[in-house]
Amino acid sequence: MNIKEIPINIILPDNEIGMVFMQPYVELSSSEPYHWQPDKKSKQIERIIRTLEIAKKAEHGCPKTHFTIFPEYSIPGLDVVQNIQNFLLDNSWQNGTIVIGGVDGLTKNEYATLCNNEDTIGIDPTTIPDGQWINCGMLWAKQEDGALKCWLQPKLSAAWPEQNISYNKMFTGDMIYLFSAKFSNGIVCRFLFLICFDWIAQFDQKSGIDYVLNKINDSWINTEFNRRELHMFFVIQCNEKPNHISFLENARNLFSNTSNNPAIIRENGTIFFANTAGNNKPGKCENHGNSSLVFPNNAYPIDNACPPTFALTTKKIRDTDSLGNCQDALFREAGACIHSFKFIPRIFLNRDPSGRKQPIETAIVYPIDNNHDDPRVSGKPVPASIKWINDKLDEKSCFLCNQDEYLLYNNIDQTYESISKEIRNKDGKFLTNFISRSICKEDDPKEKIVDVWDEQEELSLKTIIDSLCIIGACFPVDIGNNHTHGTMKNNNNVFDIIVISGNKHDNCIQYIKKHYPGSGQRFLVLITRDQNNDIYVSRTVKSIYDVDDNNKDTNITNPQNNYLHCSYHELRDQYIKAQDINELSNELKGILKI
Repeated sequence: MNIKEIPINIILPDNEIGMVFMQPYVELSSSEPYHWQPDKKSKQIERIIRTLEIAKKAEHGCPKTHFTIFPEYSIPGLDVVQNIQNFLLDNSWQNGTIVIGGVDGLTKNEYATLCNNEDTIGIDPTTIPDGQWINCGMLWAKQEDGALKCWLQPKLSAAWPEQNISYNKMFTGDMIYLFSAKFSNGIVCRFLFLICFDWIAQFDQKSGIDYVLNKINDSWINTEFNRRELHMFFVIQCNEKPNHISFLENARNLFSNTSNNPAIIRENGTIFFANTAGNNKPGKCENHGNSSLVFPNNAYPIDNACPPTFALTTKKIRDTDSLGNCQDALFREAGACIHSFKFIPRIFLNRDPSGRKQPIETAIVYPIDNNHDDPRVSGKPVPASIKWINDKLDEKSCFLCNQDEYLLYNNIDQTYESISKEIRNKDGKFLTNFISRSICKEDDPKEKIVDVWDEQEELSLKTIIDSLCIIGACFPVDIGNNHTHGTMKNNNNVFDIIVISGNKHDNCIQYIKKHYPGSGQRFLVLITRDQNNDIYVSRTVKSIYDVDDNNKDTNITNPQNNYLHCSYHELRDQYIKAQDINELSNELKGILKI
């Protein structure tokens, strides 16, 4: 393997760097060389141009987008490479900028065509055996004087899908470019990029990144300046399992095993994993996604924060602790989208309290297409609760909607669509409170950040949705305010609704008794669920404040007794038993005393 150091005339800020990552859903042919499917290609071209336009607008707040990244296999063919080239040559694209991207499978002749451009540098095409194809990464640098240069870097090692071939072998390169720009304060900024599997592939019994570092270390160790900093490691991926132990452990080892390759200082380094999407639209994805930044331990003073768009507490999201003591910032949206953000380099932050900054600021998520309307890709920073609740609503996993043998299934299904649509478009603060107020703090007073929400919060959301759907099938229901989950109307009366889960019904009742401020003359319908989902048997209580001697039930004709209570178990049972909406409506009026 050869390491070629490339000085480029680029000046990067020493305080904040603008970045845009495209996260496309890549749809390739089923056989090598892996090209984009022909009927998908034109749309991908539009999306690439859209990504470049977003980068040009620089709404992350930096004066320009210094790095624009297209993951592995994102660029479908030579004509799109030329489109990118033309876009970057235009005077509207700023100087002092870098674009890194992965092209889909190239034939030897296609690769040679790229090399024919006098401003493009790559390995000699004649060294590629006939019949082999190339998975190639490209880096364009539009330098401070406006000159545009491009470097071609073939992948070093074939991943398993690229080895599992029927016709032609993938060519493997032997060149890594190590680029050196400068920060605005004059310090040299060094960075490189690898293509996905190259990060973990084995070379002489070393992992890919360790082998690359070893080669760099050997070239530096006996020079006059034998210790130098390496600041940025870009990994462009089309990776089905980005949280695989190999990828994350190699990231951890890069920063923790500093005795290896001692000529390379990386205490201020950052790894940028830019991956493809796990779906062609926003939502929860089992594979791909997880584009992220990884840093050394204690690089940033990260506390129990839950910023919009990206997570700083990621063990639950990744479902692994393979990063060990390393810190990371992980973009929550794993579906197709475009990420735009301001990166704060650690090297220039003060080490005292005045330097307390998160690694990312103003992280924006754009839809991959212009006409896509989804709160998870709003073209703004996206709070964690918006992402979490919208993903859960996609699953349509409430108890009622999954039971299509019930007589009122269609009614509930329609109500679900209406209620979920209203919830989806609420803001992040509302949605965080929406879940928080559904959990009895008498049992568990701790407030958890959204990135560690688990089965408890998921069950609470299902209980809320089920309850609102049952009531909403019979009465007009709107989603509530900052103190309730909803409101319902019956005749001329308006009722607040709170749905709360806890260990015991009585704990839930007492909690609401202490903390619900009330709405004047408006009645509250309180629905509780205990840990066993049992019925609440003590229904002689006329309100949650007191019990009268005659055991009279709460009644809406008496505004002093403004709490109406039933268990989720009762509500659900009435739905299951009902033969039609009229019967369900009458039963609900009975158990709620309205």
